[in-house]
Order: sequence, then C-alpha cells, then structure tokens
Amino acid sequence: MLKPLVRPELARFIVVGLLSAGLYFGICYALRQFANTSAFSSSLAAYVPCFCVAYLGQRNYTFRSTDSFRLSLAKYAFVQACLGLMVSLAIEWLSKISDLPPLHLALFATGFAGICSFFVSASWIFPNR
Repeated sequence: MLKPLVRPELARFIVVGLLSAGLYFGICYALRQFANTSAFSSSLAAYVPCFCVAYLGQRNYTFRSTDSFRLSLAKYAFVQACLGLMVSLAIEWLSKISDLPPLHLALFATGFAGICSFFVSASWIFPNR
C-alpha cells in the first residue's frame, strides 16, 4: 500500500492555516493600506479574530485533540500571544529599516507565524491525538 506524501494532519493544518492566514493577511493588509494603522497595530488587531478561527480549527479538525479544552486553549493562547507579539515587533522593525511595501510585510508575517505555529502545535499544544 502506498504511503501518503503528506501526513493527514499536515494537510489539514495547511487547510486551516490557509483559511486563518488568509483572514490574517486580509485584515492586516487592509488596516495598513486603507486605515493607515502602524504595522504593529494592524498585525496585532488581525491576530484576534484569527486566533479564534485557528484554535477551533486546529483543535477540532487538524489535530483532533482529545486533550482538555481548557488546557489546550491556555497553551494555544500563550503561544499565539508570544507569536503575535514577536511577529508584530518584527514587522514593525522591518517597516522601519526597509522600504518594503505593506503587501510584503503582511506576507512575511503570515508565513513566519504559520511555520512557527505548526511545529509548536504539533509538538506541545496538541500532542495527544
């Protein structure tokens, strides 16, 4: 029997991740481009609704976790708060030292946060699946 090229949870993570990343990207870009908010503020504001969508999707669909809802939510909140702050500070710094347009800043933030989130989620937040 042939083994799948991509583990099922990775494929599901990509689906949920693309949905939440698309939402994050759209909010972040719109706030930066049309509302003229700072890179830090737009990134942080975009994290809030994406947190809810991503947590429920990752817990219930991607990893199909059997861990306590309260425990996994606390871990997920901690990691996402750290990631949100780290990514927001990074794109604020990038916006100050470079002439990168808002589109590139949003793409960088989206990709970096997604990669970090997968590895931490799979190894620490939802280990029992």
